[in-house]
Amino acid sequence: QNIRQIGQELNADYILEGSVTQASDTMQISARLIRADSQSYVWGDEFDIDVHDSSNSYQEIAIRIAAQVAKLLAPDATVKPRAYTHSSAAASAYEAGRIMVEKGEREKAYKSCAKAALLDPDFAVAYVCQANLLLTDKNASPQQIEQARKFVSRALYLDDGLSRAHSLQGVLELSYAWNLSGGHDEFKKALQLNPAD
Repeated sequence: QNIRQIGQELNADYILEGSVTQASDTMQISARLIRADSQSYVWGDEFDIDVHDSSNSYQEIAIRIAAQVAKLLAPDATVKPRAYTHSSAAASAYEAGRIMVEKGEREKAYKSCAKAALLDPDFAVAYVCQANLLLTDKNASPQQIEQARKFVSRALYLDDGLSRAHSLQGVLELSYAWNLSGGHDEFKKALQLNPAD
């Protein structure tokens, strides 16, 4: 069936069409938003994922697609997709930070994640990014640890479903507060949310 027929059967104005293609170690996910009556493309994007990646990449892509569709079809909606942002500038800063982490440019990565949080104070994963960088610094000062604690607390306040935030809370409880049961509970919650963590 073509897009117009599907739209008529579902009584839908728009259709979200997608495909997944695997090439060696890479999975390419394509998404397209199409107006049903004219069959014209409204938006489209492609995302590449390493098939061996055990992070939340698939969930993040689903959230990014949902955020983009929501922005186009319901720009005045007050509810944001969890863990993501409607601010393209904040999203770009966060993505730049993630790339810099992979390159080992920690200081630049921290600045990018801080910028993302500044651009959208409700962007939970931007706080997780900053906390992670502080807690993985071998020479972290007590002030940095306290700042990381604040970032994790803010992220969990905004979205209690972030597995990485619970993992970092577990690190804080176990390694810095010597709270074994608290750390255990946080790691357990992280694994429930994301068994690959």
